[in-house]
Amino acid sequence: MKVDYKFVFAVIAGVWTAITFLIGRRSEDVKTLREYNNELRKWADIVVEQMTMARLLCDVDPERDNEFYNKRQSLLIQLSSLADRGRFFLPNKGTDKNGKHKPSAYRGFRSEAIDSIVSCYDLVRGLDYIDYRKNKEMSKSIVDTKRAFVSAIQDRLDPGKFEKEVRKTY
Repeated sequence: MKVDYKFVFAVIAGVWTAITFLIGRRSEDVKTLREYNNELRKWADIVVEQMTMARLLCDVDPERDNEFYNKRQSLLIQLSSLADRGRFFLPNKGTDKNGKHKPSAYRGFRSEAIDSIVSCYDLVRGLDYIDYRKNKEMSKSIVDTKRAFVSAIQDRLDPGKFEKEVRKTY
């Protein structure tokens, strides 16, 4: 029996090309996911910073800080903007079931992370810019919204899985 080496080499080359394509495709998918997660992480970093500022504002006496009202307003602007920007990463679920009359980005049910930002916004909006004793009580609630946000983002990014993959590689 005569072996057709041209055919054998063509099959081997075809298999090699397919394997190389699949490996390259997987590598591109992983790269895209990493880029996406990096952008999500950058956004989340800003949210955590603003929530921390909100928590610290609870300790400020408006009578001693003439800028309290402006700081509160600035935080409200930031939190509102961050909630909307977060919708680019964490779209609502159940958009076909709830809020059909709303613009598409606002239909359905918010993710826990976006809910946390909205809750923090509502708490900051309720900060009293005259008598800060009431604000002290809101401090724990703001911390709770921050913890819920961090937990939701951590669930999404799954840093434990990333750490395991890195350990396997090295």
